[in-house]
Amino acid sequence: MENICSDDERLETKRARQAYYDKQYHVKITPNPFKEQFEMQTSFEGWQFFIGEEPQIITFYDDQGNVLKTNTIRPDEVHSYSFPDVPAGKTIFYRITWEEFVISGQILKTN
Repeated sequence: MENICSDDERLETKRARQAYYDKQYHVKITPNPFKEQFEMQTSFEGWQFFIGEEPQIITFYDDQGNVLKTNTIRPDEVHSYSFPDVPAGKTIFYRITWEEFVISGQILKTN
């Protein structure tokens, strides 16, 4: 594809794939907001080969952009997370990345 597509065609393909992932990739967080810990499960409703075999990397950030934790995940796995050093009332942001694609969101820690 690199040799037969123009830069504009490659960019358009990337944008179309990202839009597809935005609609088909789901992140379930329970509870949100959380007090001590939460569970996160990702799922992909489309054809699995579109997501690829490459593991996905989830990175959690604080409101200053500091990395709190990084983990490797795959769709349909359930992971438990806790952030004891994050004060109540703060938002934790996450980014799930693979290849050149990104899914992001946020979680609130309460009292």
